[in-house]
Amino acid sequence: WHVEPPSDSPEDRERADWLWFQLEEKMRRTWDFTLRHILLSLDYGCMPFEMVWDVRDDADMRRPMAVLDKLAPRMPATIMEWNVDASGDIQSLVQQTSKGATWEQVSIPADRLVLFTHDMEGANWRGISVLRNARKPWMIKERLERINQVAIEKRAAGVDVGMLDEDASQDPEIRSAFESVLQSVRTHERFYMLLPKGHEYKIAGIEGTALDPLPSIQYADVMILRGVLADFLTAGS
Repeated sequence: WHVEPPSDSPEDRERADWLWFQLEEKMRRTWDFTLRHILLSLDYGCMPFEMVWDVRDDADMRRPMAVLDKLAPRMPATIMEWNVDASGDIQSLVQQTSKGATWEQVSIPADRLVLFTHDMEGANWRGISVLRNARKPWMIKERLERINQVAIEKRAAGVDVGMLDEDASQDPEIRSAFESVLQSVRTHERFYMLLPKGHEYKIAGIEGTALDPLPSIQYADVMILRGVLADFLTAGS
């Protein structure tokens, strides 16, 4: 990353280097923090920042300089109004902010804004999120995953069933011992069970085949990839 000078003159190159040094080293927020928030414009469709300035003594320039203290993110969900003029140019934003236990709306004029917009259409400064096409298959996948989890918990594992003969069913000690055996059943290579005459054991509920939602979840995954990224990423799927 760098600031490109408008010409190859030593003065312009010096100014460009100074500006990049301010962005990279002198802002209150790191450049990585700022860049990560800039890229949120892909998720939300837009990402506005408010420029916060400061005046500091500068040893290189040997005089006080007006510097960018930070690019303060203004999250899109907090923007209540987008004011544009007849030409479609942004004039101001109105942000809802919290102040203690109360809420207030603050107007941010355009000359204090740095606004990143993805796929702007007309005067729609909100832009279009790259996640828009993935929303429908994502919602379907969320529901299918819940169905799959319920199926595993309620239907897929089966139920351990123990049957006592008539005499043993009346004996609390035998009944309690058999219940402890059933509760301790785990898959293991050395697991086995010896039952007295008249006792039976089986696993109920896994004789048939239930509907498997996993292929539908995998299909939704592919559609999310295609909607957000590119078809070549799923070639051959």
